Amino acid sequence: MKRTKSTLNMAMWLLVSTLICGSSAVFTSCGNMDNALEEIINANPTAKGISFAQSKVAVHFGDDTFTNALTNKGDGTVTYTSSNTAVATVNPTTGEVTPVDLGTTTITATVTESGDYTYETKTASYELSVGVSILKWDETLKEMKTEEVTSGVTLTGTIDNTTITAGTYIIYDNATITGDVTLTDDVELILSDGSKLNITGQIDGHTNSKALTIYAQSEGTNMGQLNVEKANGNAITINGLTIHGGKITAKATTTSQYQHCINMFGNLNIYGGEVKAQGADNTSNAGYGINLYVSGTNYTVNIQNHAKVEVIGGKSTGGHGGIGIRGHVTINDYAELTVTGGDGGSGYGGDGIYQTLTASGHAKVKVNGGNGTGSGDVKGGSGIGGVYATVKDYAQVEVTGGNGIGNEVGGKAIHDNLNISGNAYVEATGGNGGTSGNGGDAVGSDLTISGNTYVEATGGNGGTSGNGGHAVGNDLNYNGGTFVALGGAKGTSGTNGRAIDGGLANNTASSFFEYYDGTNWNNFDVSSGYNFYDQVHSRGVRKLD
Repeated sequence: MKRTKSTLNMAMWLLVSTLICGSSAVFTSCGNMDNALEEIINANPTAKGISFAQSKVAVHFGDDTFTNALTNKGDGTVTYTSSNTAVATVNPTTGEVTPVDLGTTTITATVTESGDYTYETKTASYELSVGVSILKWDETLKEMKTEEVTSGVTLTGTIDNTTITAGTYIIYDNATITGDVTLTDDVELILSDGSKLNITGQIDGHTNSKALTIYAQSEGTNMGQLNVEKANGNAITINGLTIHGGKITAKATTTSQYQHCINMFGNLNIYGGEVKAQGADNTSNAGYGINLYVSGTNYTVNIQNHAKVEVIGGKSTGGHGGIGIRGHVTINDYAELTVTGGDGGSGYGGDGIYQTLTASGHAKVKVNGGNGTGSGDVKGGSGIGGVYATVKDYAQVEVTGGNGIGNEVGGKAIHDNLNISGNAYVEATGGNGGTSGNGGDAVGSDLTISGNTYVEATGGNGGTSGNGGHAVGNDLNYNGGTFVALGGAKGTSGTNGRAIDGGLANNTASSFFEYYDGTNWNNFDVSSGYNFYDQVHSRGVRKLD
């Protein structure tokens, strides 16, 4: 409100007049009093300036509009601007901000003086960053951490560009790419919550020797999704793939043989989320779910942090079934893995895992070899074929060999070299034989058990004229834990499978075992002249610890 002399009460006017008239250094006479008083009364008060409540503000891409409160001690008009409207826009009158894209911008408020106030500071500003939060596995701390990303390219809708250069790409809402995607450099892909990227084609990082890293924003049912399906080729072929979360589904479908779902030229790391990979079915030889074998080198798939992974080998109607995973498998930290070898139409069913498995840290693993199908002679695939399997530290593993058909045998649950320790749990069951085929062994050879473990090994049943498979084909080294071994049942002819076809590598443990004579469990006979191997070679042995 404009202040004038008439608005002052009389007492105030007299006080001011007395002070002015007594100031001879300023006024030559009291005759100037009226003019001087008018100058004092009409002078505009000074406002110190304007200021925002926060000097820095961070929001997430996709967040609602917001306002950073402004303090204005005067009555001047304020106007708002954004230094980078590609990142965020601001209402020039209200200061309400709308995030647009990733990046940083400066929001500035400018005040215009009124007739009543002057301002010492006429502008105020704050720094705004628009980013996305991601989950990233910390290999040193062995835990998932949250990080902020404030630079990248957001993708939504139909994407025509199928050549992806270096950088970070954020899938927001739903996006579609039709055709193969070629990586010209290493790429990071962020799957925002509730988003979905569908690729009808191949992700190719191998041509340029590049890698892909995938992040999610959260865990659970709302995490972003990536779906890849390739006709006539591998769904993903790449030099390195690291998954920190998200729901990833990949499938190869083809008329050509040996087309794999994920074809790796380096290691595959899965630190969270859900992953499903399915190799291509084929009339000849089917594709693998995950192939980690290249030119004599076996790479590793590393699965951790509660990740859930399902891998399926392709089915064949006239050749070999596809292997579930070919290469080294390491799994721990409560992760879960299910692997199934593809059914074979001739030749053999695919192995569930072909090379090695190391399971620890409360991991759960279930592996099945592929079955023989059709009308010919087809061998069942091994659950775990290749070199060895190690199960320890509270891990739980169930392995089953595939069933054979015709004259062929059932697959072994674990081909060779199973080492179990540290409160682990293992069930191994050989596949059943075909009509005239033998049952598969639960463990082909060399089983070592120690610690507070539980191991149950059962040979597969023989066909009509086949033998039962052995629980352990050769050599048990027992050093503690509960162990139950039972050979598979014979057909109408043939012989039952043995508990242990070779022998106990640690014979001093023999007195602690019971053997199964086909009807009852009996203590090992340790009297002089007893036939140790007859008892070991019985249909069953067990040690309940």
